[in-house]
Amino acid sequence: MPERGQPGHRGRSLDLARTGWLGRLLDAYVEAHDPAEDDRAATEVLCAHPRDGRLDQAQRLADRRLARLRAGGGLGARAPGLPPALAARAGDDAAVPHLARAALVVVGWDVLMAVAALHGNRSGPEERKLELLAVMATSIEDLALARRLHDAHLELSARARGLASIEGPAAAIERRLEQRDRRREAALDHPAGHALLRLELRALAALGSLYFERATIEEDGIARLHALSRAQKVDLIGVLVALAWADGKVTPEERRLIEHHVTLAGLPPATARRLLAGLDRPADESALELEPLEPGPRRFILEQAILISLVDDDLDQAEQALLERLAARLGASPLELEQVMVEVTAFYEKNREAVHDFGPVSGAFGRLRELVVERAQRAVLGNTRRLMQEIRETGELARLLGAASVRPLTAEEAAKVRTQLLDICKSIPALAIFALPGGALLLPILLRVLPFNILPTAFAADEGASREG
Repeated sequence: MPERGQPGHRGRSLDLARTGWLGRLLDAYVEAHDPAEDDRAATEVLCAHPRDGRLDQAQRLADRRLARLRAGGGLGARAPGLPPALAARAGDDAAVPHLARAALVVVGWDVLMAVAALHGNRSGPEERKLELLAVMATSIEDLALARRLHDAHLELSARARGLASIEGPAAAIERRLEQRDRRREAALDHPAGHALLRLELRALAALGSLYFERATIEEDGIARLHALSRAQKVDLIGVLVALAWADGKVTPEERRLIEHHVTLAGLPPATARRLLAGLDRPADESALELEPLEPGPRRFILEQAILISLVDDDLDQAEQALLERLAARLGASPLELEQVMVEVTAFYEKNREAVHDFGPVSGAFGRLRELVVERAQRAVLGNTRRLMQEIRETGELARLLGAASVRPLTAEEAAKVRTQLLDICKSIPALAIFALPGGALLLPILLRVLPFNILPTAFAADEGASREG
């Protein structure tokens, strides 16, 4: 294998459609990767969550990477993009499925590189390739291959144990990935794909943390982590099945969404059959073995639960009540459930074009927006008197709102009004929905009840700028 910097290494095409793409991609990735980003990510997590164990911190790194992915297109992205240096090597004619597959692998490597930094691992390029492949081998439960790669890593030379290059092990993992991805080519065309991707990135981060912490292939630990990952997938699908049955029937749209989850989950056949059988008989909510979760995993499950409850373009009282009970069992407060609904709505507003082809789920986003707006309107109407009192007591805000009745507000003034209105909402519990991340999209509801003629163009410009940010 050519060393870094030697002819034939740097300029070699990735050719993602040809056998051996994973090894070529790994060479190019390690060569182009900037470790400074790993250090920044690890430092941010360590500073924000100093009391967490390393495994929890590693999974927070996975959440952080997925958040970046979502910020670049989120639920509607057909695939995360390859970094520019790799995209240039892939070529313009690379088929979308091949690009999507490679990009997902790179996202996983990004997580593992940050996890390595979290554990203070400073391996050189060739060692790092073996480490990344070893963790990938544990993720597909090929422990024999993982041990072989780890042994080569311990010798600090890929040739020491007859491993002439990474090409053989990479090809073995590549074959397994391609088998898996035949059922996942559309994973990022659907919210279910992102739901399962999140679980799998967290599982990969946990496996990486175990490897970098113990510096060995610990079979019992790997088995426990895989069992936990499968259990989380089963819990997620169980929640969705229960919600689908909440109104006494499972619609074709709900069935398709849950079947999609089961397909993407890659569960053992017997487990998949058991979950799918739940679509043919009413689900027992009490049979769900749910317990309070950390905020990240909890919000992820709530997002999916909200979508399944709306996918039939309806949210009746039984579904809403069950959603609230399940949220409570997961440890979420009513305000947190409201926040997730607002955040999903805000995402939809920002990415309408990207999600318009989700089929029935597209309608769910539209219905969700209507529901959030209805709740916000009720909150405002029930608190108008207190809202006006708070405005009168806020000198600058009252002055600016008065000015808006006789002249257009400047962009700076409009931004001040927006900020101060949101601050007031924080002081009124019933209006906390407006102060949540994404709650600014509901500001027009507030403005409609105020006795001032505020030109909407000023706020539209300000809100557009905030979305771009």
